[in-house]
Amino acid sequence: MTDDHIKDSLSKGFDANMYGMIIRVKELQGSYQHIVPNYWFSRAISDCYRMYISGQFYGVISTCQSYVEALGKLICKLNSITPAKNDTIKDWEKLKKSQVVRDETLSAAINIYKDRNNYHHMNSVLNTNGLELKDLALSCLKNINTIDSDIFAHTFDNGQLVPSIALHWPIKSENLSQMDVFIRNVP
Repeated sequence: MTDDHIKDSLSKGFDANMYGMIIRVKELQGSYQHIVPNYWFSRAISDCYRMYISGQFYGVISTCQSYVEALGKLICKLNSITPAKNDTIKDWEKLKKSQVVRDETLSAAINIYKDRNNYHHMNSVLNTNGLELKDLALSCLKNINTIDSDIFAHTFDNGQLVPSIALHWPIKSENLSQMDVFIRNVP
């Protein structure tokens, strides 16, 4: 297969999916945080937005579920809460009980995580309806926004990012002047 043939095939596929991609970009507008802490999972969860736009719904769902798992453990540790052994929902319940997260955040985590084993283990009960998968993927991303908006809330003061809960951000200096952040660049 020549480079021109590959280019032509990719272009046709991209063009055929363009209208759906435009709709999905519009669906995401205003439903994600542009700046989040730069943890090991920041790029992966940010890639979910691009996966959603391109129609890779299984990837969005599974990655969002993994994010809820990793983030729950991290936030427990940062707040000196012992994470539950192999029980992500318990981690989020502990965070709520300790008033680290709001009710909406706990609900968002549970909604994302509820069918985790079916997606991660590719169980035969997996939903294969494309429209339902799209809706579930979009719901996961909106729930991620609820979680991120609570845990990684921030404001700006004279152009400087000011975390609502500094403990949740990887800060590199005592006066908050240097933080390791990840900027989500979603169309």
